[in-house]
Amino acid sequence: MRTPANSLDWRYDAAINNLDVQIIATPAEVKDGLIAFAEAAGICFGSADFAVDRRGQWWFLEINEQGQFLWLEQYSPQAALLQKFCAFLTANEDAGELLQDRQELFPSYLDYDRAHPNRETMDFRTATADAPFKSVEP
Repeated sequence: MRTPANSLDWRYDAAINNLDVQIIATPAEVKDGLIAFAEAAGICFGSADFAVDRRGQWWFLEINEQGQFLWLEQYSPQAALLQKFCAFLTANEDAGELLQDRQELFPSYLDYDRAHPNRETMDFRTATADAPFKSVEP
């Protein structure tokens, strides 16, 4: 995700809907390092935070075992994060199936949202800065 000013803290820009979210490929060495770290730490799921500097160098910041990530699908529906997460949660560890092969068994975030029209949702793309679920920095 990127802010217009490339600020270090993107939360304020997200609160005023001034955020650009794009899917980018994770370099193989970063992916391999993250998997090795997760295995060594005994982590089977996590939302990893990285920063990428102007030279393209990736910097590991943290891994959140209960990280929030589904809101990103509102910006990039093609990421299919809900489908991937549901495939992960229901995977049979011994089956050796790829999650990508099972993700189509589950609804997309948009499909889920459409199927539950009376559910109050937090749409970060259209919310205003005074929305009760946002934290706005001064």
